[in-house]
Amino acid sequence: MCIKSKWVLLAMCALMVLSSGLTAFASVQFTDVPANHWAYSHIRRAADTGIIGGYTHATTGQRVYDPENPVTRLQAVVMVYETLKATNDLKSQSDFTQKYNSLMTAAGVPWGQKQVAYALEYGILTTTELTMLMNQSGSEPKQNPATREEVAVFFSRALNPNQEGTTTVNLTYKDAEMINSAAMLHVNFLTQHRILTGDDQGNFNPRAAIRRSEMAAVISKAYDWLNSTGNEIVVTIPVETKEPEKEEKEEEKETRLIGVIQLLSFNSNRIYLVEEGKTRVDDYPFTNDTRVYVRGSERGLSSLQEDQTAEFTLNKEGIITRIEVDPQRDKVEGTLQSLVDMTKDRGYYVLRIVDSGKNVDMTLQADEKIPVMADTTEVDFDWLTIGERVVVYYRDKEATKIEKLDTINDAEGTLAKRVTRFDNHITLTSGNVEREYLLGEDLYIRIEGRSAELSDLMTGDIITLRLRDGKVTRIDAKQVELENTVEGTIVAIQIARTNMITIEDRRGTEKTYEITDGARVFIDNERKAIADLRNGDWVKLTLRADSVLEISLEKGYRGEYMRGIVETVYERTNQIRLRRTDTARGEEVLIYVENNTRIYDTNRKEITIGSIRRNSLISIRGDFEGDFFVADLIDVLEE
Repeated sequence: MCIKSKWVLLAMCALMVLSSGLTAFASVQFTDVPANHWAYSHIRRAADTGIIGGYTHATTGQRVYDPENPVTRLQAVVMVYETLKATNDLKSQSDFTQKYNSLMTAAGVPWGQKQVAYALEYGILTTTELTMLMNQSGSEPKQNPATREEVAVFFSRALNPNQEGTTTVNLTYKDAEMINSAAMLHVNFLTQHRILTGDDQGNFNPRAAIRRSEMAAVISKAYDWLNSTGNEIVVTIPVETKEPEKEEKEEEKETRLIGVIQLLSFNSNRIYLVEEGKTRVDDYPFTNDTRVYVRGSERGLSSLQEDQTAEFTLNKEGIITRIEVDPQRDKVEGTLQSLVDMTKDRGYYVLRIVDSGKNVDMTLQADEKIPVMADTTEVDFDWLTIGERVVVYYRDKEATKIEKLDTINDAEGTLAKRVTRFDNHITLTSGNVEREYLLGEDLYIRIEGRSAELSDLMTGDIITLRLRDGKVTRIDAKQVELENTVEGTIVAIQIARTNMITIEDRRGTEKTYEITDGARVFIDNERKAIADLRNGDWVKLTLRADSVLEISLEKGYRGEYMRGIVETVYERTNQIRLRRTDTARGEEVLIYVENNTRIYDTNRKEITIGSIRRNSLISIRGDFEGDFFVADLIDVLEE
């Protein structure tokens, strides 16, 4: 792509997002968004407020929005800023571009610097997330697409910056276990306020790319929330049409129903709840005369909590007269639909139990220390498997005991070969027998008790598989080889289906290592991509079973590397004359040693230049400055 066309493309990307610098549009029309489009009103709203602007089609000359195209992370950050600006909710009108200019330049941010700088200043965007806005691995930098989960994080931080103190998470999505634990609070916040919710199948789809139509809906709802009085949850309850209520018979005085409390609002004297067997939220009024009983004892309204299941008695006017938290409703049986591990951040798990035949769909919290029984044996909590049948005993939405009902087959052995994200099976060796097992779609992996990915498994690990219907549903691994590190100069990097790196150590020995799928790359402690490395870099590799888990590089180590025999040591002038052994010509080079040059003997003890002996074999890392080679590091290999 030529430079001119590249900047035309970047300008078009900016135009599709920015419009806040103009007067608010009056009834903006997009030819590719018909009136019957599901997001029509949201797109019109976001455009009329000047937050989005679309662009003019190059061929037709018509105004278009491209509602089905994905939104990039950079565009998402800019849209968050423009939403805050449109509602006068910016914390500051200051321009922080200069403050963060070097960081944004390093991250390759091509436009929107003012909005990105604001996001960095006020914690909407972290410096790590900044480096992920652009993909600079190719010849032309590209914007990375944003996922629904990432957009939830950006908007949640902007709308509710003090949410980290919140501990209650009540996500009932079928795929809740796929949501990153660090994003749980943010997804929960946007879900509560109906700003970003799941699909009609009950899934949130956290890793799916968010479309421009969906983004317009998020902007429109966030705009309403920011403009609402007090930004209270009571104004953001789902606007789902209620079913027509049956006409009460004249003789009926009271109505009873079972429901789960979602919110108790003393401002409006209303309780928001989800009635058993339904999915929508309904609200009912209460008065100071409403009686509350918890496990048979009369209490005040303040004793009620979110997520409690209770029986509600309503009079013929629909006012709640009595609330009873039923101690008998303390057991539920069904399929473990999801299991979200929040023990690290919140100290508990979140379980979802479903039995469609019995209208059971319940979400419970569970401390990891509660007993989990398989037949008569107590097992570890993390041996619960998605899809298995369980009985859960609970009190006030907190599980107290879990009984496993299914019998599941296990298999054990050592990992025979690495498993990549492209594989659909895992191979174990047991005795002299090698056997393959088909991987299921919903796969749960733990290594030494920690959540992990397939790519984290290493050849030789001791593996325990749990199988259901012939497919692996869970993998537990025990590492048999500890992590170690090696250092050397990069000789070659192969970027392909399996990434490889070849380095040459201080003694001139070359070795090639496989780079794992999830390997991390750091340059000066900043997260980078493999493509940012180059031949000649001196790197430190963190390995396990000869597979690279992490590559780290300090820019100060970039430069030349040589090896040779010491001809002469000029201690008074801090110079060494070296005859190179790593080139065919064996030329002589004058090495200059500075005060900060590090010198190590064969035992890796730091020494001075005067301790280097003539005819010693040494390796040197540094840079040429004219005819001198200035050393950063000198290693004595042989004396």
